[in-house]
Amino acid sequence: MPEAETIESFAAALKLFEKLGSVKLDAAVVYGKNDRASTTEGDWRAICGRAGDVYLMTMHAIIRSGRALTTLSVYANTPRCSIPCECISRCVGDDGQFDEMKASTSTIKNIALSVSMRPDSVAGVAVELSQRNITAVARLLAQMPNLESIDLHLYKMSDADVPAYHMAFDEIARTTRLKKLKSCALRGWHATEESLLRFLSHHPDLEYLELRELVLLAHSFDLIFNHVERMPVLAGLRLSNLWYETVDRQRTLKDLCPAWQPDRCAGPADRCWVSWGMRFFHTWYFDAADIQKGLAFPLIFPLPTNADLVNVKDTEWATTRRFEFGPPVSSRDFDLPLSR
Repeated sequence: MPEAETIESFAAALKLFEKLGSVKLDAAVVYGKNDRASTTEGDWRAICGRAGDVYLMTMHAIIRSGRALTTLSVYANTPRCSIPCECISRCVGDDGQFDEMKASTSTIKNIALSVSMRPDSVAGVAVELSQRNITAVARLLAQMPNLESIDLHLYKMSDADVPAYHMAFDEIARTTRLKKLKSCALRGWHATEESLLRFLSHHPDLEYLELRELVLLAHSFDLIFNHVERMPVLAGLRLSNLWYETVDRQRTLKDLCPAWQPDRCAGPADRCWVSWGMRFFHTWYFDAADIQKGLAFPLIFPLPTNADLVNVKDTEWATTRRFEFGPPVSSRDFDLPLSR
């Protein structure tokens, strides 16, 4: 069925509902009738390309239906699957002021969104994306002023340090002010200390915060933790796989066993792995009482770097990270387009 007909058919189906509570997009690899598999299998280009097409068709159908949404979830936890930012740009428009889309999205209270920014390559060297694509997520959020919960996930198409990764979050931090926001998860983003502090300062009434697979450029997390532990109504905090740069510009993983937990063997075993004979905690959950105890994390030595992590490359932790955050292949493998 041509895409225009698909959109019209979907819009007609949506009109049968008086109101829409939620729309959730997920994906699977279809090999044949009754033969499906996870997106951990199959051609990643075909998966991501089709994911972008389906997102565009779905959003256009919602707009044409005239039905308001409360919750939108788009590939939030689908392995190796995300929306290319160029698809979001095509939907929100250059100025982000499409009246029809604003009417459909301004009622959204909860959004979970997995996006990707594919660096083009010239002779194997990554070049920056267009400004439209870098600002796409920020422009989309600007059309949803009533958001109470956000889960923003970045799936990396390259293992290189692509400037667009942190430039996109810089734009989100600069322009996003959601007065009703209570729950926030940031997964996979690159940020500077300044941009992350700005984003948190714009949302002081968060009750739940999750920072996962976050890369902080050129700084430690000390000022971030100092700010977070002073947030007045924060009742839940999940930290996982936080990366930062040491003084010699080495990128390393933050050990998240808090100072008030001196017995490292008492920590949950499923949140750590052993490095150099010592338990290293990549994940920790803090409730309100834990946050009040403080977010100080003593350094352990030697610090594990990317090179050290080869010892855990075959663990479930490492495999899950790659499926969830990418990249799907070598950063040199960008010879085919992601979407039409």
